[in-house]
Amino acid sequence: ELRELDAAAQLLAAADQEHPDVFWIQLLRARVLTIKGDLEPALPVWRFIRDKWPDSSDGYFGSASCLRQLGRPDEADAVLREGIARLPNHIGLAIDYATLAEQREDWAEADKRWRTIRQRFPNQLEAYLRPATRATQDRRFDDAEIVLAEGMLAFPDHAEMHFAYARVAEQRDGALEASRVWHSIRQRFEHLPASWQGEIATLKAAGLEELAQQRIAEATERFPTDAAFALDAARAAATRRAFDEALAYFEIVRGKFPREPEAYYVACALLRQQNRFWEADAIVELGLTMLPDDPHIGLEYAWCGNTPDRMAEFGLAEGIRRLERLRAVCPDFDAGYILGIHWLRSSNRQTEAKDLAADAIQRFPNSIEIVRELSLLDLTPAERASWIAAFRLGLSENPYSAVHSVGLALMLMGDARPAEAETALERVRVTLGPALWIATAYAECAEQRDDWAEAIRRWDQAELDFPGDARVAFGTFRARTRLADKEPAADAAAPPISAALRHDATEALTERDLMMQFESLGADPGGCEFGLIQREFKAEPLGLLRWATISAADLTMALDRDFAGVGDPDNTELTVHPVGTRHEYSVADRRYGMMMHTFVYTDEVAFDKMFQQICRRLAYLRRKLLDDLAAGEKMFVWRQVPANLSDAERDALHTAMRRHGDNTLLYVRYDDDAHPSGSVELVKPGLLVGYVDRFITARDGTVGPPATQTWLQICRNAYAVFRGCGSN
Repeated sequence: ELRELDAAAQLLAAADQEHPDVFWIQLLRARVLTIKGDLEPALPVWRFIRDKWPDSSDGYFGSASCLRQLGRPDEADAVLREGIARLPNHIGLAIDYATLAEQREDWAEADKRWRTIRQRFPNQLEAYLRPATRATQDRRFDDAEIVLAEGMLAFPDHAEMHFAYARVAEQRDGALEASRVWHSIRQRFEHLPASWQGEIATLKAAGLEELAQQRIAEATERFPTDAAFALDAARAAATRRAFDEALAYFEIVRGKFPREPEAYYVACALLRQQNRFWEADAIVELGLTMLPDDPHIGLEYAWCGNTPDRMAEFGLAEGIRRLERLRAVCPDFDAGYILGIHWLRSSNRQTEAKDLAADAIQRFPNSIEIVRELSLLDLTPAERASWIAAFRLGLSENPYSAVHSVGLALMLMGDARPAEAETALERVRVTLGPALWIATAYAECAEQRDDWAEAIRRWDQAELDFPGDARVAFGTFRARTRLADKEPAADAAAPPISAALRHDATEALTERDLMMQFESLGADPGGCEFGLIQREFKAEPLGLLRWATISAADLTMALDRDFAGVGDPDNTELTVHPVGTRHEYSVADRRYGMMMHTFVYTDEVAFDKMFQQICRRLAYLRRKLLDDLAAGEKMFVWRQVPANLSDAERDALHTAMRRHGDNTLLYVRYDDDAHPSGSVELVKPGLLVGYVDRFITARDGTVGPPATQTWLQICRNAYAVFRGCGSN
């Protein structure tokens, strides 16, 4: 039990000399040899047990296991047949015999052996569930369904048999058909929460959100002492970004199940997203009172410490202090260390960050995120060299170690040695297979070599391998932007969605694809809002005005003049603005008053070089925008706060756009009594007006989070009108 196997083997060898005929001594000898991996020496001991005690199943099981591990399945088969002949009523030997045929992928023989078990042991559920599960895993759905159909006849009241049947439908027939199967099962086993959970999950997967919500409400009422359904209702509302509804559900959960941690820390996160910091603080402090040792509540308590007021006066100090409390209470929770290193680094407390990172690596030797944070610290050349040597040594001892591989690659990149980092990554890609951290680091190596075309190729591959990951989506956007800086003639734009897709049903579009049907024309002020909404849904299109603040009058003038002069050095002004501990370039066009982010930092590109690159980028994006306007296949979005445009200003902007082609302007404004939030009105051909209850800047001038769910509803409704299905 202490894994001191050599000492155990010595004791057993001595025991064998003194007591050669004691069963348990021989059994332990065989087991210790097998656990040590001494399979050949173990075989004669297992044979001795079979010969000496033929009515014990252990000798047959042990011999067969050794033979399987040695790659001698035929001999293992023979041993199990011998055991079954000697012990015909031993179900375990029969199951091992059937399992061995499965491991050899001899499906016909496996089915035959399982069928024999079902005939000899008719009350053995495993004889139905095991082969059905394996058949489902191997996508032999017909085989699985036949066995389970038999099982449901043999055990009509055994719910798990019916559940397994529904899981086959999920994989073979898709979520919609599986939801119908689960519906039938749920009606039969209404007393079991799992039957409701199965139907709810498949309804969600099939996109039948309204029906799923109805089932959740019914289940919550039916199982009032089960927190799962109330939490499911809260999660579903949060996923829909119906934050007030989600918070109401979490309040119910806290009232009925005060020791349910999710009702505190997820509710806090939702409140923080809405800048409701003091409410979040109150809930998380209540959570700490109820569950002082819960790590997720402790982590949320730290996040709540960094309110805008506190950060304006003290930086990240309060959040850092709260993380110290978390690490003291939950020393085995790695997130407290990862975020702590990050915040200390962002506060330029490098020495403390290095000490914490060194401690964290000792505690969590397999944490890739800790290694990533370590690599971002301001390490001296000697410190970086020491870490490179340490990761090389770890990798030499364990060539399959993910953490040593990523550590070596990131340290080499930090030492401006991307070619060596790539070599390390290429080797580990072969040994470890696809992994998100490999894909991102591999693309970042190409970026560091300033090979943006190759970086795009690698980010595109990462998007195929890890669809929907925000880090990958932003990496693709950044690489395409930087390629436009360097080689504006190259095809840096993201692949367009097929125009034919616009004529499918709205439901056929993923949220990302839906957002890619739109292009921002900026806003006044705060031109980033719709760009951030697109980013929320992993949509990262390139566009001249995606991050631009520009007035309606200037935008109208720019459209009338074909954005002439955009990208000319005489019209371009490059400035620097602090972003955390780094400084980002911002660019403005003097002629049209455009101001926008570049997403390039001063530590990446020198000012003079950046000025040349940004002029090329702007010129490229100008041409791209004019091409998109001429094609007329997108909806172009613009908004203004805190006042709505007059009809005359709106119509002038629309006319300027239509001069370029058959374009559609989606102008989004505050809602009113006649136009509820989320609705879209077709004013005239090519002019849609969407209505929202609030922007990032509200009517009263206060700043909050974007109304993400309302924007999504507006885009869906606008897309339906654009597609020709009538207005909403």
